[in-house]
Amino acid sequence: MIIHLEGKGCPSGISIEELNRSAAMCFQWKKYLDKPFRQSLLAGDDSYRSDPEHRPFKCPRCEECFPLLSSMFMHIWSPSCGQGLNGGPIKKLKRWLWKRLHWRKQHGEGGVNLDMQGATQAFQVMALHAAF
Repeated sequence: MIIHLEGKGCPSGISIEELNRSAAMCFQWKKYLDKPFRQSLLAGDDSYRSDPEHRPFKCPRCEECFPLLSSMFMHIWSPSCGQGLNGGPIKKLKRWLWKRLHWRKQHGEGGVNLDMQGATQAFQVMALHAAF
């Protein structure tokens, strides 16, 4: 689901910049985000992506670093380090992203008009994945 939202083609209007900003806003950010990148992510700046060496996201358990939020979630979903999706700061991040982006879907933000049907479908799928 996060890959879909990062791809800039989702009818919900949620972008990679919004996902990154939301992740950087979560009170648990220090557990999965490299500090030097936080301010640029909060500002919606994704220029870090132009350098493959820049990897702002990190696994809270093994501290492996990743260029995208989706990359970190794929690592955590895999059995490679044992972090798991339903524990600790990742569980809190999932809940925060769902609540924040669901609120945005309901109320809009920054003058962005969202396609409600596309956003509703996206969040239904996200909620389904969160259940696992």
